[in-house]
Amino acid sequence: MLWQIDTGIMLIPSELFSRDLLSNILTRIIDHISSYYGIDAKAGIGSAYEYISELKKSFQEALNSIKISHSESKSQKIFFYDNLGIYSLIAQIKNDKFLDEYVNNHIGKLIQSDVLQEGDLCKTLEAYLDHNCNAAAAAEHLFIHRNTMRYRMDKIKKILCCELDDLDVYLELKMAFEIKNYRESQKDQS
Repeated sequence: MLWQIDTGIMLIPSELFSRDLLSNILTRIIDHISSYYGIDAKAGIGSAYEYISELKKSFQEALNSIKISHSESKSQKIFFYDNLGIYSLIAQIKNDKFLDEYVNNHIGKLIQSDVLQEGDLCKTLEAYLDHNCNAAAAAEHLFIHRNTMRYRMDKIKKILCCELDDLDVYLELKMAFEIKNYRESQKDQS
């Protein structure tokens, strides 16, 4: 174990600890740090590697897990890199300009429309995508009437000039929102 400023680094033999046991141990450590020092601690766990030369890779994965955690649940305290899904892929892209351009190219017009009209079109589209393009479920999630949902979806289609039932469009928009959330969480940390 090594402590540096605000980071504790532990090397743990993966064959000695199951994921559940490791989670239990880390939960107790985090709870102790929180109650004793008043610090909101989190744990990021990188992948297990066979060679010592790959420790840096595991360390970077653990750091990325912590960074990515800011866009995930606030109550969760332990993040395994291999459970982060699409965020682990996004974190590998070091070119912030490329990520920002991707977001701008796919949902930039919608973001601008929300800013200009103080609207909720981004939130509406993201809920629609999160609910597998089910407008009724998205409307229920947003606590809006289905006619309001239909109106907003028509407006979104006009602004983005696309059909939302196309799988390629769905994937591009979903990725744009995931990148947007990731980038916002990075900016919140700064």
